[in-house]
Amino acid sequence: MQRSMLETLMGAVVLLSAVAFLSLAYEAADLRGSDGYEIEAEFGATGGLSVGDDVRISGIKVGQIVRQELDPTTYVARIVIALDPQIQIPADTSARITAANLFGGNHLELMPGADLEML
Repeated sequence: MQRSMLETLMGAVVLLSAVAFLSLAYEAADLRGSDGYEIEAEFGATGGLSVGDDVRISGIKVGQIVRQELDPTTYVARIVIALDPQIQIPADTSARITAANLFGGNHLELMPGADLEML
């Protein structure tokens, strides 16, 4: 009887640990969806960007890539990004694809312009 109780208790501990790990992984991966506003940027090539990759300004994450699509008439890659609603960027902001690290991760770097009109 005591062994059965111990096995049940250990099973519950393992189950709770798995749930805690999954919730932490979910938060770390930022899979809650994207709050904020979406903007589009067009590129000749995506440079290895993927949905979920970071969008950064001065190295600080301000959003993520939510969609990639190909314009069927111009064959230009269109990247749709979701930006933090607290971050307003000038209309003349430019973007470039940069390597996040030596192991191949990429991110989209935004370089804000000087325009007074915001997107």
